[in-house]
Amino acid sequence: MSRFFSSSAIAGLESSSREKVLKLCKRLEDIRKNGKLVNLSNAFRCLAADSVTDYSMPKGFNLLDSIDFAEDYNRQARTISYIAVWHRHIPIIIPIFMRMPRWFVKATSTEGGLLSFDFQTVRENLAFKFKQ
Repeated sequence: MSRFFSSSAIAGLESSSREKVLKLCKRLEDIRKNGKLVNLSNAFRCLAADSVTDYSMPKGFNLLDSIDFAEDYNRQARTISYIAVWHRHIPIIIPIFMRMPRWFVKATSTEGGLLSFDFQTVRENLAFKFKQ
């Protein structure tokens, strides 16, 4: 893991980070010109998620491109943090969720819930590959 967080690896992220910040600034400027309101919490969460997923996953989430700064995804991310508190005391909750078929999660969850499910399954698959 140290090679991902070395000084040279982090320095190589500068152009990607700058690009994402410029995209966010342009989006905020467009919203300001239209006189609309924006949820800055969601905007900055999208910036962080895009930066992290672009670096650590095969394909980034590109949440900054969503019209409403991924309102549904961000709501789901907050919900997962509440579930994590319960998971600490009842550790079977998340493993049950992860064993549900994708079609069931898609039918019963929000778009953000499905994104979270897909993110976790990709992460688990990558972890499994690295263990081999």
